[in-house]
Amino acid sequence: MSEPSNDLAAFALALQSSKHIIAITGAGLSAASGIPTFRGPNGLWRNFDVHTLATPAAWRDSPSRVWEFYHHRRVTALKASPNPAHDALARFSVASARRPDPVSFSLVTQNIDGLCNRALDSVLETERDLAIGLAEVTRPIEIHGNIFEVVCTASPCRNAIRDPAAVLVPAFAGREEELDHLKGSVEAEKSKDRFVAARSMLERQFQRRDAKNEGLEYEDKDAIPLEQLPRCQKCGALARPGVVWFGEEPRRMDEVFALVEQADMCLVIGTSSLVHPAAGFAHTVKKNGGKVAVFNVERSNRDDQADFLFLGPCEDILPGALGLS
Repeated sequence: MSEPSNDLAAFALALQSSKHIIAITGAGLSAASGIPTFRGPNGLWRNFDVHTLATPAAWRDSPSRVWEFYHHRRVTALKASPNPAHDALARFSVASARRPDPVSFSLVTQNIDGLCNRALDSVLETERDLAIGLAEVTRPIEIHGNIFEVVCTASPCRNAIRDPAAVLVPAFAGREEELDHLKGSVEAEKSKDRFVAARSMLERQFQRRDAKNEGLEYEDKDAIPLEQLPRCQKCGALARPGVVWFGEEPRRMDEVFALVEQADMCLVIGTSSLVHPAAGFAHTVKKNGGKVAVFNVERSNRDDQADFLFLGPCEDILPGALGLS
């Protein structure tokens, strides 16, 4: 099998001949905006492996800890701004910015930071000022939810709202400063072994289980009381972040699978292609006879099967590759 091409001119021709284009984006898309990718040495938050925090088990173990993690991510996302890669995808989402011929474009993002939608909102403001037709605009599909969504945990309520407030409840105010002693210096945290962090969480889970077996109440002295965590505005029950955790079903998958099946060009942008089902989208497009182009800072899983591979910051490469620089 030959190596993927890095010829931008050849990619431009392939893009122009495509009728149904789908883009799959991951954490690397937002890295230049200051959103942590939580991979490698950045995979810890307060000595916890973030991949063990984004689970139903972590929620059962400590809603307080999970909410604090997502509060931290909300604050980070609010401080961030879309970068040129977000802007390029947003402009490409406006039919008139692509080309006169009929062609569909779908943006499927695994990111929960909301930056793809914010970029599109900004572009639409500009396009209205320029009086460019907006008849066909495709909104990003956030298959892992949105960090600013708050969802009721009570069945059958399940009320969901979008709340962009930096501090959802008074108990979150100042918590970053209060708990700095838990994470220590940034350098010390980055040097910790991920397995040690996971073991720390397991030890807490065992302590909670043992206390329950003995009829005792396990007390996490750093936890925010449940009654002070975000509540459903409709029924008053405990609310959770409106994101998809590991082990949960991503959103709108029937729609996404249909888009993948019809696609003849797949753009893989800023993702390691390790998290399923998104990891298999490019393979499906390729199997169906379509083209695949990968934009990433480094080699990733199965990118040797792509038709095009562009290594480097996507915020530098993508605008020009899409003809929007």
